[in-house]
Amino acid sequence: MLQYDWRLCLAVSVVLPPLAVATTLFHKYGMKAYRDLRAQTSRITGAMAENIAGVRVAQAFAREEENLVRFQQLQGVYFDRFLVVARLFHTYLPFVGLVSGLGTAIILGYGGSLVMQRAITVGEFAAFILYLGMFFGPIQTMGDLYNAVLSTAASAERIFQLLDTEPQIRDRPDASALPPVRGHIIFDHVYLRYDTTPAGTWVLRDICLEAEPGQIVALVGATGSGKTSIISLLARFYEPQQGRITMDGIDLQTATSESLHKQIGIVTQDNFLFTGTVMENIRFGRTDATGEEVIEASKRLGAHQVISRFEKGYATPVAERGSNFSAGERQLICFVRAMVARPRILILDEATSAVDPHTETLLQGALEKLFERRTSFVIAHRLSTVCHAHQILVLQHGEIVERGTHDQLLVSGGHYAKLYAEFVRH
Repeated sequence: MLQYDWRLCLAVSVVLPPLAVATTLFHKYGMKAYRDLRAQTSRITGAMAENIAGVRVAQAFAREEENLVRFQQLQGVYFDRFLVVARLFHTYLPFVGLVSGLGTAIILGYGGSLVMQRAITVGEFAAFILYLGMFFGPIQTMGDLYNAVLSTAASAERIFQLLDTEPQIRDRPDASALPPVRGHIIFDHVYLRYDTTPAGTWVLRDICLEAEPGQIVALVGATGSGKTSIISLLARFYEPQQGRITMDGIDLQTATSESLHKQIGIVTQDNFLFTGTVMENIRFGRTDATGEEVIEASKRLGAHQVISRFEKGYATPVAERGSNFSAGERQLICFVRAMVARPRILILDEATSAVDPHTETLLQGALEKLFERRTSFVIAHRLSTVCHAHQILVLQHGEIVERGTHDQLLVSGGHYAKLYAEFVRH
């Protein structure tokens, strides 16, 4: 267009500033609208997942109608935010068309006058009109594309916010791999608070303990006393604000997390299974374990008979989160998984909570085999599982208030004796 006539080209450029302003405003308000829309989409998706996962609880408390009303409210907010996006787009796109039409009208009027003045030929004017259509056509197409770009950018922002989140626990630049450990663990005046802990308070206060290699250390106390927090520090899911934790004399903060976790086996009350087969779940901690090793570990823990009763034995498919097995069956599989991993440090966090007392009794002998030559930390409300521990730590409000063996603590008549009397009475 510039080559044909600079005057017409300059006339066309008059419409470019308002087009640029409109695009800038659309970007500003459109991006915000799409962010709000994507955030509401996440809330709806989360509500759906929550209601599906908790459908039995909702039915048990007759909450179906109320949950439906709340979901409809979320949908209403989504609808309103979608309308905002639609209004912005369907204002911007017609404006682009209006600007295109205005530019064409300017050229037709001004160019026509130039033709009448014989400043340009009819052929040049016709060619210019043709190029004008080729100029404004892609601009309108770009309006549609730009809307898609804003929508995608809002989604990408949320994804990259997650990907760019820095983990709280990271290896130090000079961290080294932890060598094979014997299991000598020391908590040296350890203090811990979480990000959500009120200022001036501690979840754990002045924790001092020592576990010799092969010892069983039991943690007992009321809910919220800090038992799981101690386990989380040992597994380095968190790091203390004060004090230090050593394993065979090595400060855990100077070791790599991977080398530590490879030597720790954990069985929690949340007996999580992954989609796959029973065999794949058992070999999760040591993928090179042979089938014979898995079966031998299952027999030692008394789980082989239970697994053999499954439809396909060790090849039985595991549904999402192990929903096709009972809580006790999932717990047994998790015990076998921990044993097959051959950890040097074993952590049991309410690990027998999902099994009945009879199965728990059968597990006691198996647990003794699991504890062999391993430093073990056991959290249990059923005090029958901690009677044979080498040392029992009684926690209260984040502090160790008593320590000793089962017999020593019963003789002292303190908190543990009261807890045990209550346990026996029930």
